[in-house]
Amino acid sequence: MLNSSHESRISSSLTWKDQSTKVRNKAKHTLGLVKRTLHAADRSVRKTTYEMLVRPPLEYATCAWSPHTQKDKQCRENIQWAAARFVCSDYGKWSSITQMMDQLGWDRLTTRRLCRDATMLYKVVYSKVGIPLPDFIVRCDSRTGGANPQKFRTIWSLCVLYQTSFYFQTVTLWNLLPAPHCDGNHNQDIPGNGPHCFIPDVDCSADIVLGPRTARF
Repeated sequence: MLNSSHESRISSSLTWKDQSTKVRNKAKHTLGLVKRTLHAADRSVRKTTYEMLVRPPLEYATCAWSPHTQKDKQCRENIQWAAARFVCSDYGKWSSITQMMDQLGWDRLTTRRLCRDATMLYKVVYSKVGIPLPDFIVRCDSRTGGANPQKFRTIWSLCVLYQTSFYFQTVTLWNLLPAPHCDGNHNQDIPGNGPHCFIPDVDCSADIVLGPRTARF
């Protein structure tokens, strides 16, 4: 917790519903304020204002409270879609949000979250942050790892709380990445290296099968 405006909340049922609602409402109120005050501003000003004031609260500490329900993820995407219409000054019924996002150079918030999750796991694995790798995160052996020696064993749990936690979801994502780009010799600060540069190629709306069960990213 940094301050009252950046605190994270967890409910008594150990879910992040309260946190998700709080963040979503704050972003919507901020976007409304931006719309009222900058409706006559240049496109570049409106774009920068969204990226500086509206989007950061939606992404703050999502490695910890990662929104996993389709409803929560879509509500966050809707805010960015509304921002795209505002920045592009295009409220046409048949206008393509995808084209607007491409013009603005914006990735989906879900894609950005997966990038951050994979990058954080990379930093944990190679001791680039002061967070030790949990004992239950272990490498696959030569028989199960195949051609990718960087793979981890798939984690199993019947508890939804664990299935939607950071390590459970990110390990599955990590195992889908190209092996050379999960290597510790790659520098995350150099564009083109590290796992985050390859996440956008993953279909974030697809179901990733985990044996008899399915985990939706």
